[in-house]
Amino acid sequence: MIYIFIGYLFIFFQITTSINISGVPVLPNIIGNIFIIVGINKLSDRSSNISKAKSWTIVILIYFFLIYVGFVVGMDFSSLPFLILNLITVFVKLYILYLIDIGIHEIEQTQNIILGSKRLLQIWKVQFLTWTICSLVSLDCVGSLKYVTSIFTYTAFIINIVFLINFYKAKKIYDSVQ
Repeated sequence: MIYIFIGYLFIFFQITTSINISGVPVLPNIIGNIFIIVGINKLSDRSSNISKAKSWTIVILIYFFLIYVGFVVGMDFSSLPFLILNLITVFVKLYILYLIDIGIHEIEQTQNIILGSKRLLQIWKVQFLTWTICSLVSLDCVGSLKYVTSIFTYTAFIINIVFLINFYKAKKIYDSVQ
């Protein structure tokens, strides 16, 4: 679980790099998804839902790698189709997070331990709402929703911290019984 935790640290906190494409830090997403795939590989035999998350995470990793290559060759990423593709990416990332949370619930049931999966799923619902709103208001081409975007971006940041704290607690409990 530590690799998944580290991966989400990279992704949620968007560890600063000089390569930002339409406001999307590419390298943290690549590195974070590599960590998540390693973590999924370590847990996939304990949960079918976590196994399902692997293929989706690979898709996201390939997407960000292609974006990185596009950046290197000088592609323009400010077009509407690219912004819509970024919106789709947000929903795929949320789905991966959901599969991992459900996988933790599955591990709880099969190993008869309490890892706090219900709390993680509650947090995921709030993440879904805030990430969706952030993504939709970021499509505002005129900039009239700048303050709304800021409010929801900060809210999403706080919720991501709450998720990481709860995920880390689950990881510590899981490690103590393994």
